[in-house]
Amino acid sequence: MVTKSIAVERRDRKSQAMPTGWEEVAQTLLRNAGLGVYIVQEGNFQYVNPVFQNLTGYTEEELLETYPLDLVHPDDRETVRKKAIENLKGQAIHAYEYKLIKKNGDSMWVLENLASTEYKGKPAAGSFMDTTERKMAEKAPKENEQKLRPLVETTSDRVWELDQNIIYTYVSPKVKDLLGYEPKQGAQKNGRQG
Repeated sequence: MVTKSIAVERRDRKSQAMPTGWEEVAQTLLRNAGLGVYIVQEGNFQYVNPVFQNLTGYTEEELLETYPLDLVHPDDRETVRKKAIENLKGQAIHAYEYKLIKKNGDSMWVLENLASTEYKGKPAAGSFMDTTERKMAEKAPKENEQKLRPLVETTSDRVWELDQNIIYTYVSPKVKDLLGYEPKQGAQKNGRQG
């Protein structure tokens, strides 16, 4: 048994060892990964990778002189500050989303993840990815529904919506008139309607 645990321990140490030339690989990944990577310490950026610069439109020099929370949309600043503190203290390790303000004034949605790791003896490294397209895709159906709802409410056509389980999610006034009652939302079609 002792031999077996020693072999496992050696294998674990070997898998965690940095490969030869790791520094060059790490630098290439930092420069070219699809993530904005940064290091913040004592309220200032210490490092920003080229992807971070490209996504935000700021140069490295501009970012190194910028207070990081100034890039966060005012509506999200307090939440981001709290989540960052929690992550850096190791109280919670999870990603969170917020709006980041680019140099041109536009906002972009980002998913940020802070790692409680050390750089020059102090914690604070993070990364983020642009999630704007996903957020817009999530938002589009709701906006379309809001635009079409007045039309559906006033049409002489009968309109209803069912989900994938054949459960009513919407019935227009004309459907209610035809049936003489209003099917409850969440009730199954041809089932327990009320």
